Amino acid sequence: MGDNSGDEYVPPPRIDNFKKVSLLPLVFLIFYEVFGGPFGVEDTVGAAGPLLALLGFLIFLFTWSIPKALIIVEMGTMFLRIVSAILALGSGLPRILAMLALTVVLTYMNYRGLTIVG
Repeated sequence: MGDNSGDEYVPPPRIDNFKKVSLLPLVFLIFYEVFGGPFGVEDTVGAAGPLLALLGFLIFLFTWSIPKALIIVEMGTMFLRIVSAILALGSGLPRILAMLALTVVLTYMNYRGLTIVG
């Protein structure tokens, strides 16, 4: 009587066999993510000299890039928890309304952030 197996939430399978990024590619990924590539490096080296420019890049790596990466990871896991909570609602109108509300809230937050920064 009452088979509701279609209504149960089934979490996605865990993927444990992923390749980790080694140290050197991680350094280059952080460099290109923060500095947008080598744009502006020539001006920095020309203004401060090679030693101070490299020292500044290393200091900037630890004071800005690593904390920023940790914040992005934390927010990404939070967003996955929110999407999992929406998936737990099942299907139909409740799920559609929850996804619409989440989209509106995130769009408004993005809009307000752009207004403040602009």
